[in-house]
Amino acid sequence: MNETPPTWFGVITAPGRHLVLTIALALLIVAATSLSIMFPAAGSWLFVGTAFVAIAWYSYMMKRYRAARRPE
Repeated sequence: MNETPPTWFGVITAPGRHLVLTIALALLIVAATSLSIMFPAAGSWLFVGTAFVAIAWYSYMMKRYRAARRPE
């Protein structure tokens, strides 16, 4: 059987934990953007906090992506 490995978007939107984490990050970005508009003084801290969460999400998803593309 010739099965093609999943794409990046296939990994981050896979049903289960990956999809939940991707949606949660998107909601966090929207919330942080809205809050930084409402409270400009806190904008920098919201940006930094969201960036750290996004870096952790990206690292986790890259680890899963590489594992999914690794030949058995």
